[in-house]
Amino acid sequence: MVKADDHRFDYRKFRRTTARRNFGYGKLLTFAAHIVLLWLYGYGHHQTRHAHHVRFCRFVAFLRTEFQIVDARHIQKHHLETYAVTLNGLARTGQMKLSYAQNLLSSVNTVMLGFRRDHAVWIAPAEAVGRRSQVRTVMPGGNWSQVEEVVERLKSGGNERAAAVVLLARAFGMRYREAVLGDLNRMKREVSSGHVTILEGTKGGRRCASRRVPIGERQQHALDFALQVRPDGSANLLAEEETFKGFLDTAAKTARPVLKACGIRCFHDLRAARMIELYESISGQPAPVRGLSLDPGRDTEARAQVALQSGHGEHRTSVAYVGGKSRRSQLEAAND
Repeated sequence: MVKADDHRFDYRKFRRTTARRNFGYGKLLTFAAHIVLLWLYGYGHHQTRHAHHVRFCRFVAFLRTEFQIVDARHIQKHHLETYAVTLNGLARTGQMKLSYAQNLLSSVNTVMLGFRRDHAVWIAPAEAVGRRSQVRTVMPGGNWSQVEEVVERLKSGGNERAAAVVLLARAFGMRYREAVLGDLNRMKREVSSGHVTILEGTKGGRRCASRRVPIGERQQHALDFALQVRPDGSANLLAEEETFKGFLDTAAKTARPVLKACGIRCFHDLRAARMIELYESISGQPAPVRGLSLDPGRDTEARAQVALQSGHGEHRTSVAYVGGKSRRSQLEAAND
C-alpha cells in the first residue's frame, strides 16, 4: 500500500464533493483528514500537519463515542460546541492544560475549514475554553555561565551542532528552527555591515529584512562556532540529504537533558534570556519580569525593539519574553 506521505501518492486526485462520504476525501474520517491537510499544506510543514492530524483524531473519537458520527458531512457546529464544553471542563479541573485545549479546537477549525471551505463549523478557542496568559512571570534560565556549561558538555559528547544551536539561540534570539536553517554564509557576509538579518526558518514564513541583530562579541563567537562545526558543503547546520525533522529527532533530543541539567528549561528560554538582555540594554532598567517599577517611555521603546528582533509583528508579544507591567506599576496606574 502506498502511503499518503509517499511522493508517488497523488493526493490531488481527491475532489471535494458533498455527494461522497467525507466530501470525497476517503472512507475513513481520520484518513480523509490526513488528505485534507495535504491539500492545505502540501508535502511541507510535516510537523504542523502531524500535530493537526493527531489533535483532530481526538475529535473523531469524541464524535464516534458521543454522536456515532463517522462522516465529515454530518459534523455540525453544535457537535463542536459540545466538544468545547467537554474540553473546558477538563481544563478547569486541571486535567488538561488550557493551551492544549485551545490547540485541540484550533486543529478542528483547520481541518473542518479544509473539508467544507467555509467557517460554518468553527469556534473561537479562547472564547470556548478561556484565554491563556502569555505574560512571563518567571525569569528564564540561560545566563552566559549556564550556556557555556551546556556548550562544553555538548562538545564533549560529540554534539557540536547542537552546541552551535544553543549559542545562536542565545546570542541572536533565534528560534530553534531559525538557528538550524539560517544561511551562515549570508550571515558571515553581513557581519561587515554591523548587523545580521534573520531570514531562514522564520515562523510562518515571516521573512523580514528589518529583523536585524547587531553584531557584538557574543554574536561573532556564536557565528564563528557555527561556521566551524557545520557539515562540509552546507550553508547551514544540516548535512546533505539530512532533513530538519531528522536533525530534531537526533541532536535536539540529546541536547534537551543537558539544558535541563544546567538549569535551562528548554531552547525557547535561551531566546527569552536574549530578549531580556536586549530590553535591559536598551531601556537601562530591569526587565518587568523581575517585578520592579518601570519608566513608561523607556519601556515602550525597549519593547518595540524586542518585538522587532524576535520576529513578531506586534509589540504586545514582548510580554512573553520580558513580562508585563510590574505589580507596582499596576497599583500606580489604578490609583491615578
